Amino acid sequence: MSGVGSKGELVNPDLDYALAVGLTGLLACAGANVLCQLCFNSLASQFWVLLYSTLTFASTPIFILISHYPSASIHTNDF
Repeated sequence: MSGVGSKGELVNPDLDYALAVGLTGLLACAGANVLCQLCFNSLASQFWVLLYSTLTFASTPIFILISHYPSASIHTNDF
């Protein structure tokens, strides 16, 4: 009796199927790992871009004040 679901399949499993199931699980774990790395790198990149743009936006008015108004700068010409 070699029908599907017979007791002989449980006692003597086919090694090809076991290898295929194991490799499929390994491939699924590797794929999930790559997906997690891509998501983490994407979020980290977005965080640093937003942080840099915020700092640049905040420092621009200070730079304009220092460079545009001579009374606000450290170096004054009192000749």
